[in-house]
Amino acid sequence: MRRPVEVNAAPSQFLTRDAFGLADEPINTSEPVGSLFLSSPQKLMLDGGRGLFALVDSIRKMAVTGNSVEAVVAGSPDGARTPGWVDEPNSTTITAKPYVEVAATTETFNLRQLAALLKITKIMLEDSNYIRSFVDQELLKGLRREINTEIANVLKAGTYDDVTGDSYLEAIRNAIGCVESKGYQAEYLIGNPADLALIDMEMAAALGGLSALPYQSRPWGLGVVVDPLIPAGELYVAEWSSAMVLFERNRATVEISDSNVDDWEKNLYTLRSEVRVAAAVLNPNAI
Repeated sequence: MRRPVEVNAAPSQFLTRDAFGLADEPINTSEPVGSLFLSSPQKLMLDGGRGLFALVDSIRKMAVTGNSVEAVVAGSPDGARTPGWVDEPNSTTITAKPYVEVAATTETFNLRQLAALLKITKIMLEDSNYIRSFVDQELLKGLRREINTEIANVLKAGTYDDVTGDSYLEAIRNAIGCVESKGYQAEYLIGNPADLALIDMEMAAALGGLSALPYQSRPWGLGVVVDPLIPAGELYVAEWSSAMVLFERNRATVEISDSNVDDWEKNLYTLRSEVRVAAAVLNPNAI
């Protein structure tokens, strides 16, 4: 189980005609659009301070320079040898200092390219407001949705400690204890909107009614990541900043050209957006 980590957030960046170089040179120009992810110095809580809506906005980002990356993945600490106390040596006795073991492996993660093509007319291109909205809504948000799906699939494919309880609140509290017993701090609760609505109702009942429920309710003090891609009935509590990462090869780009197939003859332009990323669970013990 886990809760949303506080991430840096910023409004998505819009493109203008000049950003494409369209003022003077409308053909075969390209311009980086910027990160697909929320990234300003301000801490963003989309629902008024409670949490974030979507895994892609809460996951830790890490920039890489290649198409694959080697990373250390934490293993189970069970049975690992740990530091031990030793007596001061004297003239007759020297106590051997213990060796320790690091429960970790090195794995290679291959970044995959995510891309999309869309066609627009020359008339549309002349409307800078339309292009700005089109790029942000249709292209960049489409990439975000697919990246969010990939993060959810990687998360759900992992193996974690299974914690239960007689109620949502009891199960969440037990999960917090499970995370903390392994030396991590429970930060976020991640779950399906339907489950989180039931948790709110359970909290309201415990407090004596809906009127007693704070608008920015945070179960057991956890932040919340609400994502419909998490199956109903599954909740994750974790030190989210340590548990999972999104490797990002480059910033999202949008390119425009009229040289695709018969675009020039038909007064059409083709927009191409792409980014290269990989999601990975680096520390399942923190979940």
